[in-house]
Amino acid sequence: MIYRNNIIVTFLIILSLVFTTSIWEKIIFPFNDPLIVGEYSDKNFNPINDIFRYLVFIFVPILIFFSQIFF
Repeated sequence: MIYRNNIIVTFLIILSLVFTTSIWEKIIFPFNDPLIVGEYSDKNFNPINDIFRYLVFIFVPILIFFSQIFF
């Protein structure tokens, strides 16, 4: 029984990694700060994108892991 649960948890974590990788490019916050000068303003890139993408990529698998372990 424990072996089966480990396989399910591992499969769900891998599935969540695939999911977060697929939505990586869809996480976009609009650039709206006219005071920033440089690469970010040239490419209209909001620096919050990287932070939020990282947090989603890290926390979704962690949440799935702990939800499967505790429940």
